[in-house]
Amino acid sequence: MNQAYGQYAGVPDTTIRGGRQVIALDNQRFIGHVGWRQKNQVFDAATILNNSFENINMQYGYIYNVNRIFGEQSVAGDWGSKSHFYHITHSNLPIGKITTYGYLLDFCSDSAANSSQTFGGYISGNKELSDDLKLVYYGEYAYQSDLGNNAIKYDASYFHIAPAILWKGLTATVAYEVLGSDNGTFAFRTPLATGHKFNGWADKFLSTPADGLEDFYIDLTYKVKNLEGNWDVLNGLSAKIQYHNFSAEDGGMDYGDEWGIFLKKPINNYVTTSIKYAHYIADEFATDTQKVTIDIGIKF
Repeated sequence: MNQAYGQYAGVPDTTIRGGRQVIALDNQRFIGHVGWRQKNQVFDAATILNNSFENINMQYGYIYNVNRIFGEQSVAGDWGSKSHFYHITHSNLPIGKITTYGYLLDFCSDSAANSSQTFGGYISGNKELSDDLKLVYYGEYAYQSDLGNNAIKYDASYFHIAPAILWKGLTATVAYEVLGSDNGTFAFRTPLATGHKFNGWADKFLSTPADGLEDFYIDLTYKVKNLEGNWDVLNGLSAKIQYHNFSAEDGGMDYGDEWGIFLKKPINNYVTTSIKYAHYIADEFATDTQKVTIDIGIKF
């Protein structure tokens, strides 16, 4: 069961929720539901959401169990947790949206190596350059160190810079994401993320190597619309091409490169189909890998 919770909204501008629930924050780099999987990641938790101040969203949560994608019977299944998080967003500043957060993740004995405390924030926004051209900007920084029963004492930084240009249905992004390392002994981790969204669809970096990870990537996305005549069958098609260059944050090792192609098309109001291809070309990390994923989604 994905969600089963009680909710109370009797306090002005506040929602209090307790039980099994989806928690998906921002781009899901730190906490997400892995929504593309048939079995999602959900949380047994208590959360408080408050919107008392104009344009400010504040959230606090306590997670006491993580229901992971592998299922309770798997050795990699649920994690017991004594984790806290806060998340504060101001969505209407002159420079864009600013968010600050703290994730204090303590997985006790179930996954002590992933127990950590992370504090950081990001800024995002956009600027019209002309009638058809828009600049989108995104910059994030976070700092992480060990917590709880983690036997490794470490600290590491994270940053992600992702400017993009939007032009007539085309979005072109050139970005740089770094998950830092503490002298090659231990690296920045995001164990509750929707990891498949980041660092390539071949899933080679769901866990960060000890030497850290630098990911320089280019993403081109185009959505087809307003076609007429024989070509109107393509309206609604989304196409994405990605290229990643991976290397170590500490030591300079070249991990490898990856190419990815993704196509998604609604068939009608209820059915959507997609296909995704990823080709990881190893240099000094892991092995060459090709992966194809085909999805059919039905909503009603």
